[in-house]
Parts: sequence; structure tokens; C-alpha cells
Amino acid sequence: MSSVSEASASTMVDRLLAELIAVVDRAVTDHSASAFDRVAPELRQCAPSRPVPPVSQPVVDQWLASVIEATHEPWKQLAQLLGEATPHLQWLKSYESLEETDELMKFKPFYSFLLLASGEFRGYEPPFVVDDLLVGFSLQAPHIVYPPHHHVAPELYGIISGTLEWQVGETWSTKGPGDVIIHRPHESHSMCTGDEPVLTWAVWSKDSNCDVFMPSLDPPDHTMDPIRY
Repeated sequence: MSSVSEASASTMVDRLLAELIAVVDRAVTDHSASAFDRVAPELRQCAPSRPVPPVSQPVVDQWLASVIEATHEPWKQLAQLLGEATPHLQWLKSYESLEETDELMKFKPFYSFLLLASGEFRGYEPPFVVDDLLVGFSLQAPHIVYPPHHHVAPELYGIISGTLEWQVGETWSTKGPGDVIIHRPHESHSMCTGDEPVLTWAVWSKDSNCDVFMPSLDPPDHTMDPIRY
């Protein structure tokens, strides 16, 4: 890659982060999500992006362009910037270290996440380095269930495009573009897509390298009861 193209790629990725910071900052304010107050200020302190080896996944190749094309407000600009920057970023597979159960394999090939900013995270190198935060995007194909799971990290999600059924604890609800969801630590959650792929942004505000648990794989003494810091 030439120095000119490297500079161009860096500009695209920097613009994506700047737009996501604005989106997260507004979501935190609008939803009084105080557990995430530090996210936008700390992301603003990040150094310019560093190049990372680009990686894609079949689900991204199949669905990302169409899901971005279908995006409307409030996060249309965010989706467009993500599309421009994607050739210079890493879309990754999930749950690579977990046992490949039938439940997991019905989901895993049809979901991918993009790590935009974090500290050390399972060997991945994001374009922006920030301690104890995890910030990025996810893409889930149509008619796919993301199995119930939980983790100690509090989590903030935003639906960029598409509509799906979202479970938090025992409650299911329909979520679509512009909706924001908050998960407390160890609060079980699950997502089920319908006829559309779904694109989201996501933030963990601490414990960014924590384990993710699924019921069929949980240790016997592990609780799924939500906790508060």
C-alpha cells in the first residue's frame, strides 16, 4: 500500500471513529447511561488510527453493502462511513475459543464483529488503542438467533439498520433503527433477526477482555443474575 493510500485509509477510519463518538455521546446523554460516561471523552484522546491487516467474512461480503444501502436516519452517515472504511478494517469471527456446539454453529457463521477501539482483546489489534474499553460494530444475517449469553462488561448497543427481536433477561421486544439497548453486567441477552440483516454499534465500558458465557457452556457455579457496580 502506498503512503498516499495509507493516508487516505487512515482518514476514512479516523472519520468513522469521530462519527461513532458523536453517536455514542448522544446516546449516553439521551438515555442517562452513566456507566458509559467515560467512553466518548477517552475515545477523543485516541491517537490517529494505525493500519491493520484488512479482514472480511462471508456474512460481511454477502450482507454489509445491502444493509448500509437500507440504512436511514438517525445513523445513516455512520453506516456510510463504515462502508467506506471497511476495506481497511478487520471483520472478525466470534467465539473462536468456545466448543462448537450445535447451538453455536447455527449462529457463528452468520455473525461478525468489527473491533474499532479497545485495549488488549484476545490477540486482536484494533486501529485505535484505548485502555479498558471496547468499541465497534456487529453484523447479523437474516433469520439467525444469537443465543442467550452474558458477560461482566456493561454493554451499550445501538441499532443502525434492520429490525429484530431482542431479549433482555426474560423480556422480548422489537428493536429497530435508532434504538439503544443497555445491558447490566451478567444480564442475559439474545437477538433474533427476521427478514433483514441487522447492523449495530456496541460499547463495553469496562472489563473489556472478560469472558462471554452461554448457558450450555457455563460453569455450574456461574450465575446469570445481573449485578451493579
